[in-house]
Amino acid sequence: MDIQAILTMCEQQSVSLSVEEGNLQVLFDDMPTDELLQHLRSNKPQIIEFMQQQQTHQVQSGNHVPLVVLDRKLGRFPVSHSQQRMWLLNNMQGTDNQNNVQAVLKINGPLQKACLQQAVNSILARHEILRTRYVESADGVQQEIVEVAGLPLIEHDLIKSQSSLESQTGIATDDLNGSTVEAIIDNCARYAFDLAKAPLLRANLICVAEQEHLLALTLPMIAADGESLKILVQEVTRLYASLTDKQAANVTMPELSFQYADYASWHREYLQSDGAQASLQYWRDTLVDLPQLHSLPTDHARPVAQQYEGEVHSLACNPALAQKLEKLATNNQTSLFVLLQTAFALLVARWSNEQRIVIGTPVAGRTQSQLQHNVGYFANNLVNLTQFSDEHTFIDVLSANKVSFANALDHQDIPYEYLVENIQYTRTQSHTPLFQIMFRLQHISEQLIQTKDTVFSLYPYKQSLAKFDLDLCVNQSESGLSFSWTYAKSIFQQASIERLSEAFIKLLEGIVVTPQANIYDYPIASESDLAKIAAYNDTDIDFAETVTCETSMHGLFIQQVTRQPSAIAVRDQYGTVSYEALLRAAYGLAQRLKEYDLQQEELIAVRLPKGREQAIATLGILMAGAAYLPLEENWPAERCDNIISQAGCRLLVSHQESPLLLSEKLTCIDVHSIEPCNDELASILERVPTEGMASQLAYVIFTSGSTGKPKGVAIEHGMAVNTLLDINRKYSVTEKDSVLAVSALSFDLSVYDLFGLLAAGGEVIYPNDHKASDPNEWMQLLEQHNITLWNSVPASADLLTLQFEMAGRVSTAPLRIVMMSGDWIPTGLPSRLWQRFEQAKVYSLGGATEGSIWSIHYPITQDCSNLPSVPYGMPLANQYFYVLNKALQPVPLGCQGDLYIGGKGVAREYFNDSQRTQGSFIWHERLQQRLYKTGDLGRLLSEGYIEFLGRSDNQVKILGFRIEMGEIEAQLSSAEQIEKAVVIALGERQDKKLVAYIVPTLEHRQADEEQFLIRAMQERLAVTLPAYMMPSAFVVLHELPLTANGKLDLKALPEAHFFAPTQMEAAQTDTEQQLANIWKAILGVDEICVAANFFELGGNSLQLSRLIYEAQEAFQVELNMMEVFELATIRTIAQCIDDKLLSQKLSSIELDEQRQEQEVLI
Repeated sequence: MDIQAILTMCEQQSVSLSVEEGNLQVLFDDMPTDELLQHLRSNKPQIIEFMQQQQTHQVQSGNHVPLVVLDRKLGRFPVSHSQQRMWLLNNMQGTDNQNNVQAVLKINGPLQKACLQQAVNSILARHEILRTRYVESADGVQQEIVEVAGLPLIEHDLIKSQSSLESQTGIATDDLNGSTVEAIIDNCARYAFDLAKAPLLRANLICVAEQEHLLALTLPMIAADGESLKILVQEVTRLYASLTDKQAANVTMPELSFQYADYASWHREYLQSDGAQASLQYWRDTLVDLPQLHSLPTDHARPVAQQYEGEVHSLACNPALAQKLEKLATNNQTSLFVLLQTAFALLVARWSNEQRIVIGTPVAGRTQSQLQHNVGYFANNLVNLTQFSDEHTFIDVLSANKVSFANALDHQDIPYEYLVENIQYTRTQSHTPLFQIMFRLQHISEQLIQTKDTVFSLYPYKQSLAKFDLDLCVNQSESGLSFSWTYAKSIFQQASIERLSEAFIKLLEGIVVTPQANIYDYPIASESDLAKIAAYNDTDIDFAETVTCETSMHGLFIQQVTRQPSAIAVRDQYGTVSYEALLRAAYGLAQRLKEYDLQQEELIAVRLPKGREQAIATLGILMAGAAYLPLEENWPAERCDNIISQAGCRLLVSHQESPLLLSEKLTCIDVHSIEPCNDELASILERVPTEGMASQLAYVIFTSGSTGKPKGVAIEHGMAVNTLLDINRKYSVTEKDSVLAVSALSFDLSVYDLFGLLAAGGEVIYPNDHKASDPNEWMQLLEQHNITLWNSVPASADLLTLQFEMAGRVSTAPLRIVMMSGDWIPTGLPSRLWQRFEQAKVYSLGGATEGSIWSIHYPITQDCSNLPSVPYGMPLANQYFYVLNKALQPVPLGCQGDLYIGGKGVAREYFNDSQRTQGSFIWHERLQQRLYKTGDLGRLLSEGYIEFLGRSDNQVKILGFRIEMGEIEAQLSSAEQIEKAVVIALGERQDKKLVAYIVPTLEHRQADEEQFLIRAMQERLAVTLPAYMMPSAFVVLHELPLTANGKLDLKALPEAHFFAPTQMEAAQTDTEQQLANIWKAILGVDEICVAANFFELGGNSLQLSRLIYEAQEAFQVELNMMEVFELATIRTIAQCIDDKLLSQKLSSIELDEQRQEQEVLI
């Protein structure tokens, strides 16, 4: 094993190494593992040589700063950077202090309380840090060491309490004893220390039984860290033993050459050295462009302010697995810590679908051997960035992580708090800076010390505080390995953490078997998850009772011709067409087409206005055994020509008066010249081929491609028929239904409008071609023809609803089904629809054109305004939806992955484009299915439906934060002043900014209200979303621009103008001017803007405390740390001060009036 790996093991086991006069000194409290001792013996010469080289390098680089004893007559001393942050957090949290550390000792046997009291008082006298209080001054917070007479034990006698309770109630309290103990311990851990008062140690003695006690030692983190707790526990037990056991009477404590105040002063001086500045630069380089928030899927929205309520989930590791892990670490010349930390980072990467994972790791921070027995806050948190790529094996990442962690240890003297202040980072109260996930490995001694009659051991209790979102602690003891997962209850549910912990075990089991495997090849989904995924995709249905398995799209129509030939099939601006008349017209076209000696599956283009001619053309082409290619009349001729050329079409059904550029190479069939077939109906029905066509090409729809070249999606009859039949079955569509066909023929929603309704025997109603996009036309037709079914993109449904809102009435149309797909559905739209169409059932549908119109649906049954998005839903019949990782493995429930569609709806190919087909349509070996990769992201929730998360190729991140636009849009849209909202990101990398486009409701569309509206939305978002999700610009529109298909036209959105918050705004009031002068002095600047943020200007926590101190002195008002942190600008802080001064003045006037009244009475 290499030297760095051995030093890493020493760090994890709190073993200190030093070289004195050429000899290796090994210091520890708990006995190191046999493995570490063997490595130290075997590599002793190499370790000595390495450490001597390090010491020489420190002196030569200016890294060496001597540790000296301060003159205690000075009275007050500087605090360390770690203490500075703890003091700041304590002031911000007030009585809700979450920054305590606590150790609980279990004492079995007779207890001599006086001796225990004496032992506690001895450690109080021994460690100055326990007798230190913290005071504010013009130089910031300082520490002051005071004399304390002693520390009385706080006793809790459960024996007396139980006896009293039993006598009062007659109920035995044995079962309550455990919960009572845990409650007391939890209350002890939550005690709010007043840092201005010493001592900063509490000793609670809990009498559980006559010979069973618990001793809880509680300290604020400003005075102690985890290693300090070990020292205190060891010293208390040893001192107690020396007082009660003659054999242990000669126990002596190691001499303390220095106290924590000496260290704090030394460390501040050290941070100014060249060596420390070089280390700081290392961290700046290492953590550049750091993801500022993890992307683990959460169960609840993150609170604006971090919550500390936590819970612990524990899980033991199989001994056989633990042995294999240790062997794997040894074989790779690394420590068990580095191995497990790498595996944990991989788990987080796989669970969050990210490749840059930031995890914190605590280290003891006692790099000087003279400080090994001191109590104080020496600990440091190292920030470890693990980077993954698609090609990495686990061993690749392990090797890189070993080097990364060794480098981190080399630069561990830069405290975490100092990093936070010196690395550009967006400040927020919603989570901890730099990292929110912690990994620890700790060695637990199950028995501490035993006197003649008494045994001391650590009492395991569940910590209910969560200082991070997630904290995985690996406990290593004589019993083996166990895992403790502490999680924040505000964002995670227990079930999610249980599944995460099970996945970790499964991942470890895979790693020890095949450590050279690709990182995405390890399965992590549990058997329970796999069973739920299988059940989710249990969609197989046989439509044989309705049609034969080989029925074509036009065959469904012909079935209805047979059933009801005189029923109305199509209605447009020119009147109505019956089912029989439509058949005769379409068959007439089919006969004309066959004159051109059609090839098998020949593709024929259609370019016609909206109306009956589209129905005739598409049905006629299918009856001729060909497939149709829809084009739009309003498309530029050049685009149509390009698509026709790419598709290889030689026939176009159109109007003769609308020729294309390639008309000389293209035969144009004028639909007006086609005569309906007048043969006997039975004869026509007999001649039209309808069966045995399931695998024959039906249509090709061209969609835009990322390369600029359109993609032609080729759909067979059987694929589309499956969707048509399932929708009609699910939504009970019959001959009594009618649809308003608002979608363009080139948009696949038109396939259902026409063929779905004709398959059910319903009526297809076309709007006037020149008013096809007019919502007012839709509203009139809807009521005029009693339309029952609406099928469109959400934007069109929104426009329709708006028409009735503007009219201030409920629709009289018997609309019973509203189907929306193709784009995000505004979460408030379903409720608006129900207000105007009271009987309507609303459905969300999705998938892709490559999935034969739709592959997934969700019945919306309740208001979705409080959701981040409308659920995507469940697969349709004979279709499957999978959430897979990069290795095409199913991801666990709740985790983000790529969405794949399988089943009968998957398209044949991209027409005449084999390269793109191979890239998007794959064969999945395990599933034995052909799948289509949608390019969308989503996750399958335990509730049984998929949540859509956007496009994988358009993932929005700003300053490392993954941002879901839907969440911001939902907050804006839920405001009563806003009708619609869209948020987009502009710019690249660090310059990326959010822009909100908002459409006000009718009563808020006055031009003079725009600035007021924008300000109101800014204030609304400020209280519901973290700062990084705040749009940098707002643009007010009367309507959102839409494409021909009714989707949002991003290119047509107007340009946004950004107003930098740091544009110079001078002070306007005396208070602002005085504050500006204070800021200039503290920040060292000549000019300052009253709207600038304190932290964005480079202010840190130490300077913030100075700011508060000087402002309080200048204005004689009390300022709360939290309110200054939140306000953060001169303008807002000045307003706060003015409000307080006014309040003081009014109180003074009121007091004078009361005194005058009293004098009058006297």
